[in-house]
Amino acid sequence: MMYSMSKQITWYEELSWIGEYRFPLQRRKQSYTALMTEWVHDYCTHIDACKSLDDETKRRIKTFANSLVECHTRYLNSQFADAYTLFNQSMNDVQGSLLSVDFGMQNGFTNEGVGHYFRIRKGDKTRSYLEMLHIPLSSRRYATTGRFSAPGMPCSYLASTVEICWYECEMPRIFQLAEYKVKGATEDKKKLLRLDINPLFVKHDLPLLYRRNDISDRRNDISDDQMKCFAEQLFFILPLLAMCSVTARKNDGDFTEEYVIPQMLMAWLRSNSTFIGVRYYSDSSNALVRNNRGHNVAIPVRDENNAGYSSEICSLFEFSEDAKSKTVDMANVLQR
Repeated sequence: MMYSMSKQITWYEELSWIGEYRFPLQRRKQSYTALMTEWVHDYCTHIDACKSLDDETKRRIKTFANSLVECHTRYLNSQFADAYTLFNQSMNDVQGSLLSVDFGMQNGFTNEGVGHYFRIRKGDKTRSYLEMLHIPLSSRRYATTGRFSAPGMPCSYLASTVEICWYECEMPRIFQLAEYKVKGATEDKKKLLRLDINPLFVKHDLPLLYRRNDISDRRNDISDDQMKCFAEQLFFILPLLAMCSVTARKNDGDFTEEYVIPQMLMAWLRSNSTFIGVRYYSDSSNALVRNNRGHNVAIPVRDENNAGYSSEICSLFEFSEDAKSKTVDMANVLQR
């Protein structure tokens, strides 16, 4: 006798264990490799117990998770080419199973309309919207290292709220503000790889996503097939999220090993045709930005023959080339 997925799987039980994870991960006295090896081992134990996954899918998830740790290990052993080759192969193998979201959408389940993104730069010098969008390729020497910023790789960094921009810029008193409206729906929808996942929110939202009660209006519920697809994408993306979410230790050097995997990801995205960039939460130690449910976006510049600004990135937004940034003085804002 065949049973439906809804009778076989209790989705809250299937996914609620994810709510026990906390990002960013704290290293304490462990090495990065030891921390992630332990995390992946625990994660794979949970994956083995999942009822919604067949054996082949479990194998793929565990292989992907362990390959990310191996990529990092090879990089630290100065096997740079091998590390990047393995990372690219691993990402290519699973890219169709990774959690994503349409660019400009506020979440991954319902179409809440086209959104706005914001950019802030310190200082009182008015800038064009192009200058605010990203470092031009001709000035790529100013693209420095960061979690989702590889040296010499210009990217467009935007946030879904002004507050997140301000916190990320270390709360300057005077700054330039630009607001970019995402273009309306097109046939060629642009996708972002989705790393803005808070396990606590996932656990909290599960009863809202999939309600089992017999109620009159279930238009906002999602089906068993949709839940299964979401769960599988979540299971694939979490190891990558974990590897990109280890708190960096303060140091005065030029190398931060916690940034190895995120920077490999940006290099992979630069040549990828499925995703235009990544969507992620702030790793700031500021509690105000960490508790904000907005998100950041990083989109690498891919216009090789353009010494200036990316036509691909510009085409995502509605703005005129003569648009200028707005000068904001927080002293005046707070006084009002």
